[in-house]
Amino acid sequence: ERKLVPELGRVTSRSKAMIACYPGGGARYIKHVDNDGKHELCRTRVLTALMYLNDSWEPGDGGELAIFSGEDDTKQKALVEPLN
Repeated sequence: ERKLVPELGRVTSRSKAMIACYPGGGARYIKHVDNDGKHELCRTRVLTALMYLNDSWEPGDGGELAIFSGEDDTKQKALVEPLN
């Protein structure tokens, strides 16, 4: 709802999706920033969505979303597990 997250009012169209499939065993997407406000192609990004298609996922399998501090990229602020 726009009242809760007014920035979502800026979402006016879809963009190209990025799809990745990893074989497990520690494979992962490297740590990165989706929108740092500096790069022209990223500046318009308002919303990032992740979808996991592993219906048998369990804690310990890996694949969580790790969120790091903007001031110290070595300091993990949160680890978000997929919802079942």
